[in-house]
Amino acid sequence: MSANILGANEVQVESPHPYENNRDVYTVVEMSGATGYTVTFDEQSSTEQNYRYVRFYRSDDQLEFWGEDKYSGRYQGSSKNFPGTGGRPALTIPADRFVVRFHSDGYNTDWGYTITVTKSTVAPLVGGPSKYLQPLYFDFLSLRRSV
Repeated sequence: MSANILGANEVQVESPHPYENNRDVYTVVEMSGATGYTVTFDEQSSTEQNYRYVRFYRSDDQLEFWGEDKYSGRYQGSSKNFPGTGGRPALTIPADRFVVRFHSDGYNTDWGYTITVTKSTVAPLVGGPSKYLQPLYFDFLSLRRSV
């Protein structure tokens, strides 16, 4: 995996094309002054669905992640879920730092991925409540309506 600086506010993180088998590669993304990031995959990104994937960890302890559990797909025509491709919105990460993990097992390879990370210096607007806050959010609305 490599990280290429595209400018003061943008970096590109990518796998070799094609990527290698049996890899667990971690890349820390941290830009001076950042309060958040927008993550977009290249349309060519392609990995074997669920077996080779990218995950965005909140911290080095790898206990929590941003977005979906695994970003993967398109290998041999499978569906894919890469943010910023196929009309999907980019992934917004409201943090000053995060860790990119790429995992591949011992079978098959594909093109891999290229991610463009753009920093923001103001608190990003996240569309709606996160999946972690949704139950509390809806309970609050129900309580408010009943009062």
